[in-house]
Amino acid sequence: QEGRIFEADAIARRLAKQFPDHPAVLVLMASIADASGNAQEGDRLWSETLKLVPDDPNVHLACALSRIKVRRFDQAIGHLKVVIAMAPLFAGAYNNLGNLLDHQQKYSESIIAFAKAITLDPGDGAPLSNISTPLLALGLSESAVKAGRWAIRALPQVADAYFNLGVALHQANRDEEAVDAYQAALELSPNMVRAHYNLGLSQLRLGQFAMGWSSFEWRHAMVPAVTDVRSFQVPHWRGEPLSGRAMVVHAEQGLGDTIQFARYVAHLRANGARIVFMVKPGLGPLMHHWLGGDIIEEGAALPRIDYHCPMMSLPGLIAPDPRQISVPDLRPDDLHLKKWIAILGAKAGLRIGLVVSGRPSHSNDANRSIPIKVLQPLFTSADITFHLLQNQIRPGDEPDLASFGNVVRHDHQIGDFLDTVALVELMDLVISVDTSVAHLAASMGKPTWITLPFWADWRWGLDRSDSDWYSSVRLFRQDRSRDWRKVVWELTEALRLVKGAS
Repeated sequence: QEGRIFEADAIARRLAKQFPDHPAVLVLMASIADASGNAQEGDRLWSETLKLVPDDPNVHLACALSRIKVRRFDQAIGHLKVVIAMAPLFAGAYNNLGNLLDHQQKYSESIIAFAKAITLDPGDGAPLSNISTPLLALGLSESAVKAGRWAIRALPQVADAYFNLGVALHQANRDEEAVDAYQAALELSPNMVRAHYNLGLSQLRLGQFAMGWSSFEWRHAMVPAVTDVRSFQVPHWRGEPLSGRAMVVHAEQGLGDTIQFARYVAHLRANGARIVFMVKPGLGPLMHHWLGGDIIEEGAALPRIDYHCPMMSLPGLIAPDPRQISVPDLRPDDLHLKKWIAILGAKAGLRIGLVVSGRPSHSNDANRSIPIKVLQPLFTSADITFHLLQNQIRPGDEPDLASFGNVVRHDHQIGDFLDTVALVELMDLVISVDTSVAHLAASMGKPTWITLPFWADWRWGLDRSDSDWYSSVRLFRQDRSRDWRKVVWELTEALRLVKGAS
């Protein structure tokens, strides 16, 4: 239990020589094998154990908990179900089963298991706290908040209970309360990395930028990682004078983040700093065109540098409020602009750029992307042509896309972001889900309407239609129903006014 596996193993081996068929010894040895990561040896030992005592629920429970360590989740679930069949009033087995089903993204089954644990032992705060995760995965944030508050009554000294409540409050867009919950967790566990990081997300969302950027720095300690972690042989820049020094600023997270935070690189350079900007593969040409200077993509050799700094640490070191830093001018190059003028031909009516889906691997993509058929009311307007600005079309959108005569696709012609810049330049308006093209269009000062899920990213604030980051952005948000149809209706009405004004 203390993690001293080698010593435990030595003791267990001596016991096995004396008592080779004793179930308790076999359970110990099997558990040690799993704790050591030796899944095959664990398979053998658990098989021997269960042949001796197939009807002992305690052994099945020990096996289930042990198998989790070697990620034999299906086996663990099977053994927990055996425990439940033998001891149907054992609340702890339902709680553990709920955790495993949640891990497998079987959220409805997970909620049922947790609810059974709560019913059997209402005083146990663990399932009340744990149930919030699958509830949130199904968009039931207010239910998760209620469960979280009950969990705190049962577990008033457990930091995890306050943390889980904070997550539920954050996803319910109740960030002032979430801040209180995270701070309560940190009072109980001052070095709780997850609470520091999530506190930063809520503070940034509330516009508490100075505190938010400070808390956000804990992202580098998160396990598993939530950002790109890199090591350099030079010091991390903490705001020291850069006169005569060179620094690499390395991009983090998504392509949209890099476009959004590029303004800080431009600001440093404008104040005389020599900055090497390391960006994600594919962004090099855009950044060369936009910012100039030393731009390298990940994997390229670094020149001599004196400092390094993660890109998203710059606001806290330079200017916490994004309104203090202007966006550098971004316009298309002549070559790409001429190419797209020729492709689009003569303009007739309004041209609207459209992005309906983002990167599939994004953690919140299922909520932020919109099936194109849901946008059908937009496409009924005469004298408007919609141009898809994305270079990949989701397979599920293909059949519906073919039926919309005023939606033009360019996925086979868009080579890189310089193509996208030129296309955006030729649009009257861009309507986009929260993805990199939205940041690109907004950085160009193009009128950009961004559709947001109910639980939107921290950078778009709360309950507002404008943005601290971009003056040309208008935000269209889902309400608590999480139904895109209301957003589409608002877009349609706003578009009607734009068309009338034109």
